[in-house]
Amino acid sequence: MWSKEHSIWLFVLACGLVLAWFGAVHPLLLADEGAEVRLYLKAAIAAPVAIVYGLLYVLAHGWATRRLGTRTKQTPLGLVVIGVLVVLGLALYVWVKSTLEGRGYRFDGL
Repeated sequence: MWSKEHSIWLFVLACGLVLAWFGAVHPLLLADEGAEVRLYLKAAIAAPVAIVYGLLYVLAHGWATRRLGTRTKQTPLGLVVIGVLVVLGLALYVWVKSTLEGRGYRFDGL
């Protein structure tokens, strides 16, 4: 049964897709065109968390709530999953940045 919680997590999923667009896909597409590129570390890090959690809570809400917790109170497993997803987001950012640097783009800092 569809609930308000499902709608919230569907919104989180949509936000994750937008973050993935700006954090990874769009910079690579701009580089293909030779345009100026900006990287967004926070978008790349948050995208995997929002996408995976959005999918889990929309498609398997009961299971995800029991295993990972609620929006306001995460279980220990939920915190570990978030940590792993943040590390994957950081790896995504590093991969996009190194791919762009391989194409001749230069970035200061992270």
